[in-house]
Amino acid sequence: LSTLDDSYKNGIFNVAIDINNQYDAEQQTTIAYDLLDAQGKSVASGEQSLKVAHGVNAKAVTFKADLPNVQTWTSEHPNLYQLLLTVKENNRPTEVVPYHVGFRKFEIKTIDQKSANGEPYICFFINGQPIKLKGVNIHEHNPETGQSAFVTIHRTIVFMNCVTSMVSMFTMRLTSKVTEWVIT
Repeated sequence: LSTLDDSYKNGIFNVAIDINNQYDAEQQTTIAYDLLDAQGKSVASGEQSLKVAHGVNAKAVTFKADLPNVQTWTSEHPNLYQLLLTVKENNRPTEVVPYHVGFRKFEIKTIDQKSANGEPYICFFINGQPIKLKGVNIHEHNPETGQSAFVTIHRTIVFMNCVTSMVSMFTMRLTSKVTEWVIT
């Protein structure tokens, strides 16, 4: 987990790693991390050695670091750091797993401005900046056809419009025939 402190300038980095032992006996393992900036310079690192018993699942290792003046992630400037997680056995790396890490802070909080009913507005913020969300994004689908509900609803509306038009035309023809019959 990477986030920002209340000044939105300093990074707070936390990572928790679960270790499973797939060997037949207890294993001495070292878990290391290295957080690299965009230029490849290490800004935080650490390692922990531990013994993991056979059959014991998910032994957790945690690392924490406070980083001054991080490059924050925004949609305009998606600054990313690279996290390298390394598993070492007998002081030799056996596995290296890379991740991309961005420092950002999401908040939903009230502001001083009041709405018409006197309640304060509740706003969405990224890195302390208010974000205005527009539109609707529906991720629904029909389990039988796989199409989104919008496509199904759209087809239904088009069908209903066609039926309504046909009924209107039929009613007009009936009315005109009845009118002609009444007149003659």
